[in-house]
Amino acid sequence: MDWFEYLRYDEWGMLEQKMLKVIDLEMGAEILGGDQKMAKDMLTMLVGTLEESRTHLVLAYQDKRYDQLEFVVHKLHGGAAYCGVPQLKEAAKQLENILKSQQLDQVDTAFLELIQALQNLMDAFACLNES
Repeated sequence: MDWFEYLRYDEWGMLEQKMLKVIDLEMGAEILGGDQKMAKDMLTMLVGTLEESRTHLVLAYQDKRYDQLEFVVHKLHGGAAYCGVPQLKEAAKQLENILKSQQLDQVDTAFLELIQALQNLMDAFACLNES
């Protein structure tokens, strides 16, 4: 359950398909100098913030407060960078870049991809803890 299809459109409107892991514990440990325990702890801490992050994301998005949305996405992207969660990291990076460049016509799609990546991570983490 750690692989999900990640879809997006390139600059010419062509659909790109990527297979990005939702959770990659080896990558997380590698980022943290090989420390498996720290990687798991960082992942657990990140997952513990996802419900609150999603709430802040949705509120900022619904109110079209793109400066606040960019702030929350930037924070989420930073956390994802150290936790071995490539799908969430990529989705956050995409939305952050779109917001920074004021490409507001692309916000809706990127926002939905980020919300899906959040849900995928929560689901995959729950499965990981069941085993």
